[in-house]
Amino acid sequence: MLTLFRDSATEALPLTPKPAPGPDYAGLVDILIDLQPPDNAGEIVINADEARRIRRAGWTARAGVWRCPTIPPEFLGLYPPLWHLRDDIDPASRPIHWHPKRAAFIRPEISPAYLSKRERQLLRLLARNGRLSRTQLQQRVSYLIPTSILDFLLNRLLAQQLIAITDDGWIRIHRTSTAL
Repeated sequence: MLTLFRDSATEALPLTPKPAPGPDYAGLVDILIDLQPPDNAGEIVINADEARRIRRAGWTARAGVWRCPTIPPEFLGLYPPLWHLRDDIDPASRPIHWHPKRAAFIRPEISPAYLSKRERQLLRLLARNGRLSRTQLQQRVSYLIPTSILDFLLNRLLAQQLIAITDDGWIRIHRTSTAL
């Protein structure tokens, strides 16, 4: 169990890394609702702007013919024009053969757009100082960030693997970050 405190006398919230984010089906359905529904083969012709929107949701896309991935039925319940995209349909019962190569989910890299101003400040502070204890970090940002929010931000940065906490409680940057 990782803790933010170096001193064993004080208690800290347990830090368990969150799993990597999964496919954003809800975001994809929102985009597909705005577009013309895909045909029975799950394909649609999209332009560069539509491809950019789909990529922002975490899916591979480029202008031209785009093959929509199958989507869990819980995301399609309210949208009958998209029901043929459900992933619980047997491939043999589809009205037309689907091409096996479909759009894939790509885990988006952490970019400055995903980090808050305070998270970027914490990363810059850690980059300048190499490593800090939680107490040192708290003292340096206490005029900006309340302790409860600092804990939340540290948990979030740890889950995104932007910081690491050593066994003896030091907080340091986990990898070179482009988000600074």
